[in-house]
Amino acid sequence: MFVRDEHGKVHFVKPEKSYEYSNLAMIFAIVKISVIFINYKELSEQRDKPLFDLKESFTILDECCQAALNLSRFDKKQNINVLLALLLRRISLLYSAVDGDGGDGANLLPVIHTAVSTALQMGLHRSLDSINAITGKASSATGFSHSPNIWCKIWAQLKFLDAFGSLTVGTPLLVNDDFADNRDAQDEHQNYFMPERDKITRDLTELYREASLVFNSNRPVSLNDMVLTIMKIIEFDKSIGSFLDLIMVPTEDSDIVAWKVNTKFYILELVQGLCTNLRLVMSNQKLLKQELKGRDLQYNEIRLLELLDQRLLTISLKCALLSYILMNKILRGESEISKPKYVVYFKPQMTALLLRSSLTFAASIFSNSTNSTQNIDASDLIRFDSIDYNALELSLADTIHEDSLLNDIMAKFKHPKQLVKCLCEFYQSVSDIDELGTDYGFFCCFKLTLMLCFVIDSTNKLYIEQEKSEKSQENLRINITSIAKKTREMIDSNLTLGATERNLPFFQSQESLDTYINNLFSSDVNLNWSRVDAGQELYGLPWNGITDDDAQKTTTNTGDPIGNIYGQNVDDAEFSNRSYQVFF
Repeated sequence: MFVRDEHGKVHFVKPEKSYEYSNLAMIFAIVKISVIFINYKELSEQRDKPLFDLKESFTILDECCQAALNLSRFDKKQNINVLLALLLRRISLLYSAVDGDGGDGANLLPVIHTAVSTALQMGLHRSLDSINAITGKASSATGFSHSPNIWCKIWAQLKFLDAFGSLTVGTPLLVNDDFADNRDAQDEHQNYFMPERDKITRDLTELYREASLVFNSNRPVSLNDMVLTIMKIIEFDKSIGSFLDLIMVPTEDSDIVAWKVNTKFYILELVQGLCTNLRLVMSNQKLLKQELKGRDLQYNEIRLLELLDQRLLTISLKCALLSYILMNKILRGESEISKPKYVVYFKPQMTALLLRSSLTFAASIFSNSTNSTQNIDASDLIRFDSIDYNALELSLADTIHEDSLLNDIMAKFKHPKQLVKCLCEFYQSVSDIDELGTDYGFFCCFKLTLMLCFVIDSTNKLYIEQEKSEKSQENLRINITSIAKKTREMIDSNLTLGATERNLPFFQSQESLDTYINNLFSSDVNLNWSRVDAGQELYGLPWNGITDDDAQKTTTNTGDPIGNIYGQNVDDAEFSNRSYQVFF
């Protein structure tokens, strides 16, 4: 399609084959998109200082296109990979400059993701040029001095998005850098001049790759490895900076602050997901017994796993509660990153974080196994915006910051009424923000919470019905199918489901909110789920958790424990001294 004549000029030749038109269309689309993305004129008018002159932008684009054509002469045909690389480079430059912008900048990450995914499928990461750039050899792209930098930038994007996708979705890693000499990346001189965002992205890429190998690979890993990986992610989140410093005392450029906050939002979502997955593994007695070569769990092993389960649940709850508080703080705040353009930038990650946090609260409610009926009035519950979010964040990585007040708060957030009050207060606070508009994805978690309330209320009613029946009170069981049927009836009669209908209640006072929460539960809330018979439908996972085993039968056993038990009494050992060497 592009042919160079004897004088070195490139001319367009009409394609001979019909299928070549698709490649031609892609080439023109990439060039056009590149032109659009480097048009800084409109963005420059929104800032105090221009990024750089528009004419210079077109000069750079022309140089890039010329280099792409120079590369194509080696194959004697236009290499679509080169133009795709050009698009990646242009978007990366713009994204680095205006990251956090509510206009084009906010939508660039999905475009980069699409482009890099396409590049992976086309084998761009295996090209000779990228290998030469990573290993420091001379590039084959004559006439373009910045070619190695372009390939290194692309390679960094490929590695990050590959690790990000692998850890998020659970797929194996696709990008292999074993052949590359990465010593230059650790060079102090390079680190000194590397932008902070690039440093964080590089370190985050390696952390995500390590976590993906632990959670998604087929090699044997222990519970120790999984717990350690979760704590490493929390420590990395701490190293980026606290939310208090980023939101209330911004000392950097607001775009970089917005990017850091959005990255920390994703880490909060990721930690909740990893903790939930690990708790599911621990609750699968069939899997544990299989890995222990068929023997039963011993008493000290059961106690050890219970402690770990509660620790992971507490971390998840703290992340979920911290998410609600921070989202409200940003959406209703007056800081620089509370401006509309940043709200638009945060919204996709906030929506995902809302859903994950709601599921975490639900998991907490259904994990509670107390035998007491708790009838707590909504007026005695905590307002979520009164909690010290800085102390809550510090307690994630450092148990020293945990105090009795914080423990009491977390205990209350295991109650469904406290969850509903938290979400009602949150949605009441943010429902009038124009940038959120009628975004169903952002507001659907409220409906999910109401459905959870219906599940709880349905279960309570079935408890009462069976307790009043003539059946024996011993071994009283409630089938989960009956709960689902009654819940469906309540949803049909009390909740409007639709793609656009939010159907949010609005409260004129705190008293009206408390009344609404109390009326959601027509019966006392009994948090004892041990009598629910899940049957065989739930993928083999026991509904009642790891405490179903008869601990009395294994109290006197002295076989190999799952971890290192110090002393005869398991309660004598500190949590930090315990080891969870069960391999999967």
